[in-house]
Amino acid sequence: MPGRRLPRCGAQIVLCLQSSREAQVVLEAIKPDNFPLPPGMDISMEITSGSRLKVSISCVECNIMRLVATIDDVLEAAKLSSEVYQM
Repeated sequence: MPGRRLPRCGAQIVLCLQSSREAQVVLEAIKPDNFPLPPGMDISMEITSGSRLKVSISCVECNIMRLVATIDDVLEAAKLSSEVYQM
């Protein structure tokens, strides 16, 4: 159908870590999990304010459960890498 808007959903996660070094370690640890992404999904990550890691996820024509599963994967990987860093 011409002119039809595609369903869009997204999320932004801001992780407040203890140091800029920890933020960099977590970023590097979770970055490889981003590929390959499902069609229509995009993930970007950046360190802001020194020790904050911002993760933005957007989906076009993807099911909300796929977005929730992706958020869960990102949080689990970040938690694990942060725990290993703090050992």
